Amino acid sequence: MAMEELLRKISLRAARMSASERISRIRELAVSEEDAKFIEDHFPELYREAFPPVTSGVGRSSVSGRPHRLAAKQL
Repeated sequence: MAMEELLRKISLRAARMSASERISRIRELAVSEEDAKFIEDHFPELYREAFPPVTSGVGRSSVSGRPHRLAAKQL
C-alpha cells in the first residue's frame, strides 16, 4: 500500500471516531518524540486537536504544542 493511500485511510478512520476517542488515540500513539513529529507532520489537524497550543494568557500561544509528557522528559 502506498504511503498516500495509508494516510488517506487513517484520516477516514479518524473522521469516523468521536472527538474524545480521536484525542485519546492520538495521545496514545504520540508516545515518543519521533511518533509525535510524524503525526504532527502528516495529520496536523489531529495533532492540534489532541495537543492544543498552550496560551500564555496574553493572547499568545506556545510555539511548541508538544505533549506535556514528552516536554517533561526533556528537562
